[in-house]
Parts: sequence; structure tokens; C-alpha cells
Amino acid sequence: MRRNTRSRASSKLRPRSPMIDRLEGRELLSTADLLTSGTVIRPMFEVSPLATSSAMPAGYSPAQIQAAYGFNQVSFGSVKGDGTGQTIAIVDAQDDPNIQSDLNAFDAQFGLPNTTVDRVNQTGGTSYPATDSTGGWEMEESLDVEWAHAMAPGATIMLVEASTASDSDLLAGVNYAAAHANVVSMSWGGGEFSAETGSSYDGQFVHAGVTFVASSGDNGAPVSWPAASPNVVAVGGTALSLGSNNTYGSESGWSGSGGGPSAYESQPAYQAGVVTQTTTQRANPDVAYDASPNTGFAVYDTYANSGWTVVGGTSAGAPQWAALFAIADQGRALGGQAALNSSGPQAVLTSLYQNATSGDFHDVTTGSSTGQTTYSAGPGYDYVTGLGSPLANLVVQSLDGTVTAPAPADTLSISSPTSAVAGTSFSVTVTAGNSQGVDAGYTGTVQLTSSDAKAGLPSSYTFTAADNGSHTFTVTLNSAGTQSITATDQNHATATQSGITVSPAAPLNLSASAVSTSQINLTWTGSTGATGYTVQRSANGGSSWTTVTTTAAGTTSYADTGLAAGTTYEYRVQATGGNNSGYSNTATATTTASVPVSPGTTDTIWSNSYTPSENEYASGSYDVGVKFTASQAGQVTGVRFYKQTWMGGYTHVGYLWSSNGTMLAKATFTGESSYGWQQVSFSNPVAISANTTYIVSFSTGGGYFGISGGFFNAGGVSNGPLQALPGSTSGGNGVYGYGNGAFPTTNGGGMNFWADVAFSPTASASVKTAVATSGQGVTYFQSPSASVGAAFVAPTTTSTSSTISQNQAATRPNQAAEAVAVSIRRNVPQSSTVDPSWPIGPRSFGFGL
Repeated sequence: MRRNTRSRASSKLRPRSPMIDRLEGRELLSTADLLTSGTVIRPMFEVSPLATSSAMPAGYSPAQIQAAYGFNQVSFGSVKGDGTGQTIAIVDAQDDPNIQSDLNAFDAQFGLPNTTVDRVNQTGGTSYPATDSTGGWEMEESLDVEWAHAMAPGATIMLVEASTASDSDLLAGVNYAAAHANVVSMSWGGGEFSAETGSSYDGQFVHAGVTFVASSGDNGAPVSWPAASPNVVAVGGTALSLGSNNTYGSESGWSGSGGGPSAYESQPAYQAGVVTQTTTQRANPDVAYDASPNTGFAVYDTYANSGWTVVGGTSAGAPQWAALFAIADQGRALGGQAALNSSGPQAVLTSLYQNATSGDFHDVTTGSSTGQTTYSAGPGYDYVTGLGSPLANLVVQSLDGTVTAPAPADTLSISSPTSAVAGTSFSVTVTAGNSQGVDAGYTGTVQLTSSDAKAGLPSSYTFTAADNGSHTFTVTLNSAGTQSITATDQNHATATQSGITVSPAAPLNLSASAVSTSQINLTWTGSTGATGYTVQRSANGGSSWTTVTTTAAGTTSYADTGLAAGTTYEYRVQATGGNNSGYSNTATATTTASVPVSPGTTDTIWSNSYTPSENEYASGSYDVGVKFTASQAGQVTGVRFYKQTWMGGYTHVGYLWSSNGTMLAKATFTGESSYGWQQVSFSNPVAISANTTYIVSFSTGGGYFGISGGFFNAGGVSNGPLQALPGSTSGGNGVYGYGNGAFPTTNGGGMNFWADVAFSPTASASVKTAVATSGQGVTYFQSPSASVGAAFVAPTTTSTSSTISQNQAATRPNQAAEAVAVSIRRNVPQSSTVDPSWPIGPRSFGFGL
């Protein structure tokens, strides 16, 4: 996002492929912690510096932008130009689990038709990548999907989520997108590099019939890649002002618009004579679109924010230009023409530049960009706004070219089953006919297409005399629901088989394992085509079943809690979508038998033999802990935590807190082992009440600490009389405080930091009870025997985020301004290619680059 005061947070990256520098340094850098190989590339959106999430939208609406740029004036005879029949593929990194519900809310607010986002991973599967802990990529995906749909509401939207923000993963997503869509939008990029001109990079944008669009960058010069590729339409930025009735008012070049001459790409032929600047290099951008956060777009996002946010950046222009190209492809299809770029990877750009002075563009002549070299907008082509912003109806008219009537042709008919299982192939027969019936001499070339963007379809086939006018194809549909298959030949004869009901395959490998007296964990292998899963449970040997939960398509595990001790349960899982799948295998597990609690027994939430499975880690001075209750009264005798080998060298202190922030006891860990469960006892045990919430925590001392992200979102954990509360409890579970000894009240979003408590159900006469208020950072306790102790509590009004990088220190803003966010690093133990310092920073300003 763009802020009033810029700050740069460094991130040391040593990728093996050519370096692509990020375009702008910011706090909460998106996805730097997920570097696996290749180069990290950044999203390019900008959040208005004065915008905050709200219940009602601010910023421009779809109707305003459609009117201002002329999208509402595009039609093909009596057919509205809205992208019907076309697919726009949006390629971004990491998963946005809320994208469908956010789009639904966006559509409802602005009266747009509902559509289902075709969300896939970089290879087309539904095993989605990890989310971005900063929310940056999720905000990017909300912007891209919502505004591509807003400008082309009839088009299918495919969201391809790359596993990480490395160039190798993003380009894998681009390759899949190009195989399943005619337009591909890329709202991301990084600095240029010498190898970009090769087949592994620029060559990825050579697909017949596919138009590629990319944001030019949000920091002026120098230019970024992939926008620098001569095979990609680069979209720069403007600031758009509307006239009365949402008419186009005026535009000026936006200061952040990326542009200038490429460092490595030679000037393509289509720019000759149009680009008048003195250069022999590829010039950027090609075209422009509104991008200023101060004249930004209304975006609904509930992953990074809590509702409506005003967003700008050149990220906003790329998906909307992609929508314009999809509408042009719609018109070409209606006129019997091949998709844009069918004749070559630069055909669209050639057409745009050929029509530079034909009135297709608003020529933006004011405004300047920032960057290493500053440029100014002016008449004709410039390095800030390119050819200008679109008059959509005229651009489409130029791209459509001459519409010719279909040539006379045989008729086609198609037959296939009316039901199918996702991922399972079946036969489709296409038959050519004429006025006498089957045309046995037909020798046309037939291509199959499908409403299922993930369908496995054969290559085009040319009939021979041996076919006698009929040929059978093998097809695989992969998306649950009602689908269709269409056969079209070179003379535009067509036939469609509609109403094919596709059900997902049944889930496989369901397993169940009891983890306590009241919890059983389930895992299974996901199904092709599933839109979600239904989990059913039986307590009577399968005589009757109860649905216990439904999960999203990418979720293949569930923690079933609140069960009876020593009881056997059966489970089965069904994939939803279409007519739903059959059931998985049945899995059985028996909860641990309840053991009567006797006086003097010490209980813990996790046993000493339990080894946590951690997927994240962080560092700094924090107090991290867990909310818990006991089913009976007793006393807390001490604190435990699980120590990894890389957590050594720091002093750890254990704390017990009441739910309102009173510190009840503390003790410093001594004699720690190199790894495993560590335990310290309080000098005086603390009496606690039954069924009352307390918090047990430990301070990190400024060092590393392990995290199991989202652990408590699946439910709480019970062991004997103790229960770690589920993430759904008020204020969440998995909590932390800023600074050693700070009351851990900030919701960590279900993170488990692996703090534990030592509890005995029997109280003693020497147990101390908190009776006084705190002041000047000291809380006093008094035991029944009137002995008085004191424990220091670090003030929590301000704090400094601690890091261990020798080259970076990040100062945390005032705690009152901070929202819930812990920036985390992955790949435990520490990767040598990533600087371990990673500040915990504010989320309230917005996200991204």
C-alpha cells in the first residue's frame, strides 16, 4: 500500500535464478517468508492512505467505471458486450479462502450477476497453497477477481493460485492459465534481469490465441518484468476524475506509474514510429488505467480486512484491461473469428499501436512519475501513460476487425452421457450430417470445448474417409456441477451437449485417530471436482449417521471434539458438488478412557511424550500462551513449554494470568534441556476455580519461538480435567502480548505457541490468591497465611519489536494502533537464504506492494 510516510523493511534474498528486486519496500512484505526457489515477485496494488475497512464501500463503483471508460457502450448487434463465453485467468500467489464469499458480497452490493470463481492451484488442482500471513496476496486476489468480473460480468473468472511468490511458481500458474483461457492477467512483477528475453521467461507468453496483460509497477522507473516483455500488454497508471453522471472528466498521469525504456528488451516493431522518445529499447507502459489510491476502487476483502477498502495501483488496471480483451474475444467469436493473438503473440499490441491516433484512447498529457528517472506525460506516447486510457467501445471495435459470415458447412451433432464422475474419462461422439442424413464423406476439422475450464479435452481432429462422418473422442470433466461440451469445425458448424451432471469422486484414505478423552482427528485424500466435504459420524456401528461438519474444497482434515471418553465412533466423508460423491471408506477410532482424578495428581494439556508439529516460527520479545479451563477446582503448580533446538540462548519466564489480566504467578525457567518439554514450578501454587478461563504463557526473552498456525481453529484440546479452549472462544485462542511479561491478550488467529500448565486437582492451605490491584508495573499477591510476594509486570503501553538481523531493526508503532498480526517465517529450522528478522507490524494500514 501507499502510505504518507514510506518505510523500507529489508529482506535478504539469495535466489538461485536471476534476481528480481521488489518494486517498493514496505512493512509486512508479502510472501518473502515463503521463498522456496527462484525469485520472489510482488503484487502491485495500493491502498488509499486514508482508507480504512468499513461496512459500506467507498471508492469508485463498477457502474461509474463502466460509464467513464465506455464499457457500457459495447455491444455486438443486439448482444451486450460483457465477455460471455470467455474465460479470464487471473494468476496470483498463495490462497484466498474467502474469495468466493467476498465476490458474492461485492456482486450483491453493486447488483452484478453472481458467478462462481474457478479457483485452482498452479497445476489446476484443488489442493490450495498456504495463505499469506500478511494478507497482501489475498487483498490482491480480491481486487483482481472483483474488478475483472465487474467489467466483464458475463465472463468466467479463473483464479490460479501459485504455491509461492517465486517466479518459477507464478510462471507455472501462467502456463496452466494460458492452456485454459484466452486472456491472462498478472498484477505483479519485479525488476528486470538479463535472462528475461529467453524462452524460459518471455517465451512463456507465446501461446496462440492468448492475450497476456501485466501491471507496469507502482514506483515509476525503472520498468518491471513481466510488463517489459514485448509479448505482454503493460498497463500503467492514471488518476481519473469523473464528470457529471459518471461521465469521463479528466485524467492525469499517476506518480507511481511504472515506465521507461527496458534495460534488456529491444524495441518491438509495433512501437516503431509511435514511440518518439529516443531509445532502441522496448518502451513501457503500453496503455493506462486509473491507478491512484486517491481515486481508487471499492474492494471487499475479509481476509486482510474486515470489509470495504479503497484500492488503487497498476494492479487495478491489469484485470480490467483483461476484461476488455475478453469482451473483444466475445465479439470475435460471434463473428466467427479466432481469438486475439491467434496469428502471433504480438498481434494485439500491433493493433493497439496501429490505432494510436484513431481516437481509441484518452491521450493523457499531464502528470509525472517518480522513480530513479522521472518522466512526464505529454501528447502522444509517453513513459507514464503509454498510448493512454481506453475508450472501451472503440478499442473493441478496432480489435474485432472485419466480421465475416460463416461459410456454408455440414451440420454437426454430438452425443455423450448425461452424468459423469470428475476425473474419470468418458466417450463423446461427433457426427457430421447433411440434408440426406449422416455425411459419410465429411473431412472437416473439429475442436471440442467445454464449460468446464478444467476439462481434459483432446486436440482438434480432422475427419478422414475412414470415419464415415462420425468420430468418438475421449473427454475428462474435472469440475462438479452441470457442464456442457461443444463441437465446432473450421466452417463454424457447431453442436452442444448440455446438462452433463458431473459429480466429484469419492474421498479416499479416510483415517481417524483419537488424541484425548474427547477428541478424534480425521484426515482424508481430497477428491477431483469437490466443492467441499461433508463429515458424518456414527456411535452405533453405522446403523445411523449424523453430519458433524462441512468443510471447504481444500480442507481435508477435521478435529471432532466434545466426544465421550472411552467410546468408539465411526466416520465417513462425502465430497459435495453436482449430485455429490459416494462415501469414503469408514474409519473407526475410540477416545481415551477417562481416568478418575485423585488428589495429588499433576495434569497437563499435552503429555511429555507429545512432540508438536510446527509449521511456522517467529522471533522477538513476546509473551505467548494459551487460554485454558479445568473441569474441577485445584491448583496450578507451574508452567511448561515445548523447546526446539533453535530456541536456546534466551531466558524464558512462565506466567499464570486471570482472564482479565491479573498476573497470578511467575517463575523463571532454569536448567533447560536442549530441546523438549521444559517445566518450572511456582514457589507457591495458585488456586484456580472450576470452569473458569485462565491463561498460561511464557516469555520468549527476545529469541525464537515455534508456532502451529491455525491449530485452535479446528477446535480445543481436552486431556483429563484440562481443556485448551477452541479458537472460536471469545477473543480467540493462541494469544500473545508485546514484550516479555506483557499480558497475552492479542488474538493470534488460532496459533498454538505450545505453552502448557501443570495442574493438581487438590488445593492446599498455602495456595496464594490475588487480592490487590496493580500499579507502577507491580502486582501484589497475598496468600491465606498473609505472606506477601511481588512480581514485576512490564508496562504494555509501548514496546519495541526485537529482531536478530544485523542489518535491520523495525520499531513497532504504538500498541493501541496495532491490529492482530504476527508476521511469521516458515521452513523451520531457519533457512539460510532468508534473513530471519521479520517484524511484527501493524495490519491496520492495509497491505501489499
